[in-house]
Amino acid sequence: MDSCEILHPRVAEMLPALRDMIGQLSIARRVPQAELAIGEPPSDSSPAGCGTPVIAYGNGGALETVVDIRRHPAKGTGLFFPTQTTEALIEAVEQFESHYAHFSPEAIRMNAERFDSHIFTEQYLSFIEKAHSAFSRH
Repeated sequence: MDSCEILHPRVAEMLPALRDMIGQLSIARRVPQAELAIGEPPSDSSPAGCGTPVIAYGNGGALETVVDIRRHPAKGTGLFFPTQTTEALIEAVEQFESHYAHFSPEAIRMNAERFDSHIFTEQYLSFIEKAHSAFSRH
């Protein structure tokens, strides 16, 4: 995809440094919640749209858009960390490292396509038409 940019070709080499950095992030040993793109589904230029797996806090909209590879190995799009603590995020990075080779960029892109605005519009209109039809019969 033209809109996808790979920032570093060897992500696996970056993960140990990231794990060390995460360990030094927080005085209170908590990672503040940072939910980016709240309410916005994956797009062609998002990590998912580019076939890139993610590490996500297991709460909110991520539960609808990310498929945890530990539960669904064939169609995983990322993995969740359960609590907003440094330890949980470090564990997630370690798990990510061990599962990284098993992610399928194609499966990740296919999952992101479920949230395409055209597909959403079609499904929404179909739902409205069915509801209107059912209501009209009564």
